[in-house]
Amino acid sequence: AVRAIIRDMLGVDLRAAGDTVHRAVDDALTRGIIAADLQAHLYDLLDASQPDHLRADYDALDNQHRQKGRGLAVAQILQWMSERTPRLLFVEDVHWATPSLLEILGQVGQAIRECPIVLIISSRIDNDPLDRSWRASVVGTSFTTIDLNPLRVDEAQAVCRMVTDDPATIERLVSRADGNPLFLEQLLRHSRESEASDVPGSIRSLVQASIDQLSPADKTAIQAASVIGQRVDPDLVCHLIDDTGFDFDSLVERNMLRFESQSYLFAHALIRDVVYGSLLTPTRIALHRRAAVWFEESELGLSAEHLALVGSPEAHSAFLAAARHEIGRYHFDSALALIERGLQLAEDPTDRVALCLLAGDTWLDIGRVEDAEVQYSHALHNAGTPEDRSHALIGIAGVRRIVEETDSALEVLEQASEFAVEAGLLAEQSRIHFLRGNLLFPRGDFEACHQEHEEGLRLARQAGRQDLETASLGGLGDAEYVRGRMVSARARLEECVRLASEQDLGRIEVANHAQLAHTLLYTSTQEEALEVAGSAIEHAARIGHARAEINARAAVIKALFVLARYEACLEEIDRYEIIIEQLGVARFRQIAFTFGGGAMHALGRSSEAIAWLERGLEFARATGHGLHGPSIASALAVIVDDPERKRGLIELALSQCAAGCVGHNQFRVYADGIDVAFDLPDKAMLVDFIEAAESYPSGERVPWNVFHAARGRALLEDMEHGDTATTRAFREEARGQGKALAMHHWLGRAAPT
Repeated sequence: AVRAIIRDMLGVDLRAAGDTVHRAVDDALTRGIIAADLQAHLYDLLDASQPDHLRADYDALDNQHRQKGRGLAVAQILQWMSERTPRLLFVEDVHWATPSLLEILGQVGQAIRECPIVLIISSRIDNDPLDRSWRASVVGTSFTTIDLNPLRVDEAQAVCRMVTDDPATIERLVSRADGNPLFLEQLLRHSRESEASDVPGSIRSLVQASIDQLSPADKTAIQAASVIGQRVDPDLVCHLIDDTGFDFDSLVERNMLRFESQSYLFAHALIRDVVYGSLLTPTRIALHRRAAVWFEESELGLSAEHLALVGSPEAHSAFLAAARHEIGRYHFDSALALIERGLQLAEDPTDRVALCLLAGDTWLDIGRVEDAEVQYSHALHNAGTPEDRSHALIGIAGVRRIVEETDSALEVLEQASEFAVEAGLLAEQSRIHFLRGNLLFPRGDFEACHQEHEEGLRLARQAGRQDLETASLGGLGDAEYVRGRMVSARARLEECVRLASEQDLGRIEVANHAQLAHTLLYTSTQEEALEVAGSAIEHAARIGHARAEINARAAVIKALFVLARYEACLEEIDRYEIIIEQLGVARFRQIAFTFGGGAMHALGRSSEAIAWLERGLEFARATGHGLHGPSIASALAVIVDDPERKRGLIELALSQCAAGCVGHNQFRVYADGIDVAFDLPDKAMLVDFIEAAESYPSGERVPWNVFHAARGRALLEDMEHGDTATTRAFREEARGQGKALAMHHWLGRAAPT
């Protein structure tokens, strides 16, 4: 329905494809009918392939954002069109509508509040989907419900008088119709076209009588049309009857069909049902098979349905292929409906397993984890090969990872690994190691996490699967990051982002793009980190990747703090906190405490800063110190005045680092520790922090720590000898490094001023 409306609005033939559709989209953009940021959704609505420059971002969108975007695109087109000409939209039979269509209709209902548009929706009372929740989605839009009851006697008589004035005929027809408008219409037509005085006893017999009066050519055509469905493509009818010049006018004149938008519709669904029911079995089978072949290139779902209607043994595999095609177009509702049809037909366990696995993958993609596990479990129960068992178990493990049942997920992966190794399934083994690495990450088992991703990468390359290689590189980047190996993490993540971009793996690209910005904080200039983080935010917002956006915003907060742009840092923290509250990921608030407190202190709001960081300490105790707990403690140690409190807080930070935490904490703790040691003053402590900065992480020289070690040596020289030439040389060396990295927050601490 939506596709037909949009094509009609834009003047695009229902059968048009390729360049014709692309030109229509370009025209809509040029004329301002639709905004550029909704362009990809318009291609989707028109069933057109995405251009190269849009494909990666559209691939990266989750189902929720795609659905929202489609609705916004429809609403925007309708608003533009109605500003020029008032519009009447009629959507029939929404009791058959998919959830996605109902959602779009709700968005249209909201959009037309201030537009000269009338939207008429028809639905049966039984299974009416326009329930209370749907109506709530269009609150504020004028909404009128009209229940169509049977015709009253006087109304039926008035209809009859349009055809006959004979009182006896009117009385007989009104009595027989019993208020049914369609029955009355057919009775009137029969009385006008037939000289017989008898009245058929049912509406079906009335329709059959009308069919019997058709010419042989018209009867053949209407029978072929009945195989197609309620909406009839004239080219397909001509193909089915082998008559490219068939004239439909007679069928229209006899009220069998009506012309609408380059196609025909049966005047009533019952007419189609009666015609279809009259087909002899051999004729019906032959017509459906020819229709299935017709749709093989354009509508795989319809091709499968025609095969199913004649009991073809290929039907279930056709539904499987059609579902995969719909998934490739992100039409998940349609795909799941096709899978369900396939399951209704498939009897062989192998066929059912393939359908269940695809259903599980689809439910998992759209976030319906309970439904996904049901389908994976069905597949596992019936699986007869190691490949299918491994696939099902990997799916179940993926579900349990999402619901944070980590131990169970790891147990399931062990089972999956046995089958994958037994069958030599390299790609499945790579997936298992990647998933296991992701499960070990939040448990703090970083060495094992790193090993799993290394093995996943090796197997992905051995299997020749660049998509799995890309995912494993991202996992390795994370594993290196949590160990503090920022140079290695940056290299892995840069390679991951490059490969993801080349393969149009948009969600992988943006997630790792955001994480890459964090590595740049320690290995490059703060300006570059800020620029990359800003780009990642735009990318994440564009495709609706909220977790990537949060991560990129965290990098922005850190960079702004180090750049000494404290007001901007606090403003960004305000935006950040709104998003994390919306997503319910409270533990990420630790970042706001760490850098918000430092920014407040730098702006002279010391009391507020101390109170804020004290709250941060309590928050880290409640949510776990692993993310930023040590950094909160060290940030507070820098700004409190009491020496014993300073010492206690920096020792707390060190103990938390030793207990296990994300490796970015050590960079901040050692930097803060240098300041705390100088302020106390404590020469031995200062030496310890300089050595810690110089040696962390093992085997890598990270520019952040190289600068802070140089800064520490300048402070140590000042502590021991005062403002000597040597001290000034150390100071200038540190400041030179700090300026090159834009470490403005610490430049004033290269030595006392």
